[in-house]
Amino acid sequence: MNDLTWRKATLDQLAKDFNMAGTDLPYFQGGENLEKIIHKLGSEIAKLRESPELWNNLNYRIDIPVNLLVEVKLNNEFAELYLFRSFQKVWLRRQFSANSSKDDEEANEKHLKP
Repeated sequence: MNDLTWRKATLDQLAKDFNMAGTDLPYFQGGENLEKIIHKLGSEIAKLRESPELWNNLNYRIDIPVNLLVEVKLNNEFAELYLFRSFQKVWLRRQFSANSSKDDEEANEKHLKP
């Protein structure tokens, strides 16, 4: 999350998940450090936890396993978890969209073991 390009993409993904869950993510300026982002996001999470419907919908959208909802207690820990999960989504999307199609005959041959 130190690279600004990855940070922006991660925050954009998180904002998309928040919007799809029915709430807004607070605005983050590009130059904010990670600690400030986590603190600001943790404050927003504290508000969301008071609304079970929004809270459950957000966790579903971000794809947080139910067992982690029980284990994680602090809002800043949730903020870190949300950022990590959003980063994973961005990374996976970029990783798999950069590869050629597996349906391509030439690509299939490259993946075969000798």
